[in-house]
Amino acid sequence: MKLVTLITISLATCSAFGQINSSKANLVTSRTGKLQFGVNFSPDICYRTLVNSDGSQSSEMIKTFRDTIEAPKFGFTAGLNANYQIKKNWSIEAGIHYSNKGFQTQKKYIVFVDPNQPVPDPQYHVKFVDNFHCIDIPLKLNYTRGNQKLRFIGSVGLTSNILVQHKQNMFIYYSGRTDKQDSPNQFDYNTFNISPTVSAGVDCHIKQGGSLRIEPSFRYNMLNFIDAPLSGRLYSIGLNLGYYWGS
Repeated sequence: MKLVTLITISLATCSAFGQINSSKANLVTSRTGKLQFGVNFSPDICYRTLVNSDGSQSSEMIKTFRDTIEAPKFGFTAGLNANYQIKKNWSIEAGIHYSNKGFQTQKKYIVFVDPNQPVPDPQYHVKFVDNFHCIDIPLKLNYTRGNQKLRFIGSVGLTSNILVQHKQNMFIYYSGRTDKQDSPNQFDYNTFNISPTVSAGVDCHIKQGGSLRIEPSFRYNMLNFIDAPLSGRLYSIGLNLGYYWGS
């Protein structure tokens, strides 16, 4: 009788253990599926590095002057992604994104050349914002490590940048008001660029088959954005937020 009771208890224990293992296996499968899809949004701080292409003294003087009056601006990157796992800790990811990059000037006083108003009104300021609207195609290699709930993720890759539109906005601030005017594009900016991209963050499991990624990232243009004596390269630092799901 004792032997029968012992066998019964053993079978029940094995059955329960098997169910637990099966549940864990399902969780692992959901976190390590071959193909995942995702959406992402990244608020970015954007700026540029000026390049003295012809090495002349005049270009260097303009570069020095622009470095004193220009500043970073806020931009963003958003899009769709597909992530394919090639090994336990490695995956390849590609996507299509829309981004707004660029830079801006600091607020400066407007000086009126008017004999009846020799001193400019200190309430009048102006600034210019250069916006580069791009379609981005990222391709990167991801490395993940950790448990099923929380994992470290690091990425390196290249992003193709296709310039769709450049627009310069002029903002005039006066008497508590702000006027915005679009300035015509006077420069022939290059329509294609390549940006090395690096990021590192965490991947958090939030439900069956889904995960949330939080990744600080850095992107930097390899090519000049214009063929001119004084050129430059855009870069951005962002906090990429993504949601991924899949089989």
